[in-house]
Amino acid sequence: MRANARRRGARSAVVAAGAALLVLLAGCSVATPPAPPVSPVSPAAAVPRVPPGPPAPRTVVSLTFDDGSRPQYLVRPILSDHGMQATFYIISGFVDHPDGSTMTWDQIHGLASDGNDIGGHTRDHLVLPTLPAAQQRSEVCDDRNRLVAEGFNPVSFAYPTGVFDPSSEQAVKDCGYRTGRSAGDVSVTGPEYAERIPPVDPYATDALATPTTGPLTLEYMQAAVRAAAAHGGGWVQIVFHLVCQPSDPDYQTCMNSEGPVEVGVFSSFVDWLANDAPAGTVVAPVSAATAAD
Repeated sequence: MRANARRRGARSAVVAAGAALLVLLAGCSVATPPAPPVSPVSPAAAVPRVPPGPPAPRTVVSLTFDDGSRPQYLVRPILSDHGMQATFYIISGFVDHPDGSTMTWDQIHGLASDGNDIGGHTRDHLVLPTLPAAQQRSEVCDDRNRLVAEGFNPVSFAYPTGVFDPSSEQAVKDCGYRTGRSAGDVSVTGPEYAERIPPVDPYATDALATPTTGPLTLEYMQAAVRAAAAHGGGWVQIVFHLVCQPSDPDYQTCMNSEGPVEVGVFSSFVDWLANDAPAGTVVAPVSAATAAD
């Protein structure tokens, strides 16, 4: 019994000593070592920057229509729906042709009201180098004067069949045009993938070569734009003549003409230009493409 009493007394002493120690510690302040300084980290330093790559080459596509044929008016709503403008080269002596094969002045004015270019293509669609210099000048100047009289501002010209010589170049310049478009030489396979901006000779600009047989296909036009973009960009002028609509009775005759395009193919190409063309591709009429020249 005495042994148990002694053990109870020892435990009480230990508890009392522990309580006294806690009271002593509570009355003392314990210094906490200061936290090491934290250097501020900027967001730019937190995520390493990737150096920007070179900008995409600028590829300007001009949709150009020669001769002012009636079916070309089919593309007006297609261009308008995509907010695009094209260039229409008009043979002033053929407008309002009695057989209905050409657009009317009212239709041409409608195109111009949408922001499309109206350019010159001679009065009678004669091959200029086959004519005396004075007649060349008459064909070019009379045509432009008629377009001006209709209220247009023609600044670009397209040589009939794409053929020209120094005399016809001079006539185009003297009659007040800013540029003259030939035909061909720009190719999907090179060596010339696009005309330069500004062109070396503004009165002899090159266009995409039209296939010698068959219509313009979507694949061909897409390939031309891609090739230009892949080789430094530049200016791709695409030449359209007849626009063919499957519901027309003369559809097959139209498709057998020189370098035609089906209206559905043209619509698909414009849609591709708007949504899927290579970065840096823009669509502009000839007047805008050469505005800084």
